[in-house]
Amino acid sequence: PVVKLLINRHNNKYSYTGTSDDNLLKNIELFDKLSLRFSGRVLFIKDVIGSSEICCWSFYGHGKKVAEVCCTSIVYATDKKHTKVEFPEARIYEETLNILLYENRTGPDQELMQATSTRGVVSGMSSYTSDEEEERSGLARLRSNNRIIHEYEVSINVCLIRSRKQKLNRMSQNLSLVHIVLCYMLSALNLCSKELVKKYKRADYLEKIYIQKNKNKVMNFEIPTERDLVWRFFGQPQDGADIDIQ
Repeated sequence: PVVKLLINRHNNKYSYTGTSDDNLLKNIELFDKLSLRFSGRVLFIKDVIGSSEICCWSFYGHGKKVAEVCCTSIVYATDKKHTKVEFPEARIYEETLNILLYENRTGPDQELMQATSTRGVVSGMSSYTSDEEEERSGLARLRSNNRIIHEYEVSINVCLIRSRKQKLNRMSQNLSLVHIVLCYMLSALNLCSKELVKKYKRADYLEKIYIQKNKNKVMNFEIPTERDLVWRFFGQPQDGADIDIQ
């Protein structure tokens, strides 16, 4: 079995993203680690001559390409396109383990290949989708998930709106009852205040009448004379009689 890593950093058709150089170095380091560990069982080839690809892993068994892992993709930004280099470590390990099954001349067991592969095997070879198909399937899953989340949020918002409407209706009913009670209380207070005003006015009127009567009594009071006092003690004289008071 053969594992080939194609590296071409000189392809500067588009500018690279911020993490592309780090991921490119990670791919090279992983290739060196695998070559040191499995050099006795697998042939490792590093292609640095240059081609259109920037970073791509290829796996061969029995003279045929079994799988391929492309680590580059084009990112569409607002101003221009960018080249993005990824580091699919788990998939590289998976394909490396699968390629070890081609050590025997008879070829790997189909059931064993299907058990060790996440995508299954078709006619003795693993069927892998391209990056565009993976992106499309990922976008479709993302859209379906977004649709489900949107429907869930809409249902939650509808429930919240209904509960708020019910609360508002209850509050309006309570406020209407409070308003009615306050109106009755205000009417009762108005009646009480009117009665109190009438009573105070009546009392004031009676007080004024009483004071006026007392003033008249004081003004009509006459001081008795000596004649009146004598008449009170000795009686009033007969008509024509002249009494010397002294």
